[in-house]
Amino acid sequence: IVRPIPHEGIACLESRGCEVCVVGEHRALTPEELRSAIRERDAVISLPSNRFDREFFAAAAPTLQIVSNYGVGLDHIDRDAA
Repeated sequence: IVRPIPHEGIACLESRGCEVCVVGEHRALTPEELRSAIRERDAVISLPSNRFDREFFAAAAPTLQIVSNYGVGLDHIDRDAA
């Protein structure tokens, strides 16, 4: 998870056996931090404060299987690159 979400959301994921890692506690991650944080992860929960571009998806391959958006809109996710 690239920024904190309500505790109930994290608890729901953990109760289903997901290993949850929250990065970027108090600020948006830089593109380099984001690419580093996603390596070897299966999923990411995004917020509009971070851009998910071609470089992000290249760094996330081959393990990333899903990008979930916590918020409104998809302008920050390059869907063609996904």
